[in-house]
Amino acid sequence: MLETMRVFSLGSTYDYPSLPHPVLFIQGQRDEPLGTQARKVYATLAQRSHVSTRYVELPRVGHIPMEEAAGETVGAVEAWLWEEFRGERRRGDASGGGASEGEGEEEDGGEETDTK
Repeated sequence: MLETMRVFSLGSTYDYPSLPHPVLFIQGQRDEPLGTQARKVYATLAQRSHVSTRYVELPRVGHIPMEEAAGETVGAVEAWLWEEFRGERRRGDASGGGASEGEGEEEDGGEETDTK
């Protein structure tokens, strides 16, 4: 999280495509102009083919989604972590012991975009 905060504060000078970690953006629809900046950074990060990037925009939410829409925020984080973990298990576990399709997925009411 600190890396993400540092990256966001550096703006356009940071080499976003080199960021080696999966990224989850949770953005409030009413958080402007920061929302515009987040969508631009997401568009750059989404071009990375070696790691996933997801953007979730929560409707009727402003700058602090974890307070304004706690349930939806937690749902988005849980779904993303579940999918990231499940993917790692599938790649790393020869026995195929990963979760079945659809298991652990939740509707969060937000608009999601994902790349892998």
